[in-house]
Amino acid sequence: MGIDPARARRFFLERYGMTFQAYCRGRRLGNALRQIREGASLDDVALGNGYESHSGFRDAFARTHRRPPGACRDAICIWTALLESPLGPLVAGATPDGVCLAEFSDRRMLEKQFESLRKNFRCAIVPGSHPHLEQLKQELADYFAGRLTQFRVPVISPGSPFQRRVWQQLEQIPYGETRSYQDLARAF
Repeated sequence: MGIDPARARRFFLERYGMTFQAYCRGRRLGNALRQIREGASLDDVALGNGYESHSGFRDAFARTHRRPPGACRDAICIWTALLESPLGPLVAGATPDGVCLAEFSDRRMLEKQFESLRKNFRCAIVPGSHPHLEQLKQELADYFAGRLTQFRVPVISPGSPFQRRVWQQLEQIPYGETRSYQDLARAF
């Protein structure tokens, strides 16, 4: 395509917050987790996802998911995807309980946010798809098209008791209205 490889690497890192190689590895390991949950044999999963040896697969899997493949049949992870919006691309994340991340992809502290999610949820973050992410994508499109004023996708927001109180206050702001930080502080 005539694009300098270094420029492509920088673009991918800036836009997605990880290298292309890390993204591909995360997709493969997320796909492997899905296959394990669906009952596939570990042999089929390891070899079917591009690993030449079982030990290499087990090591990579354990580094990402923090446990061996055989112990992950019921483990949760945070699935992430890039969602386009009129305000810029968003990185969104979801668990089986709901959406737990929606940040602009160019945010400087995105990697710190990922670390916080790993700590709070005690699980791996892998690129992929999830029904909550698909629902969020559709609701964002409807919101920006003026067809939606209230999101229905479940949201989970772990945090300190103070943080949860602030988020509850933010959720009470009616559509089309704004509040200052001072207004929020007065509500406490």
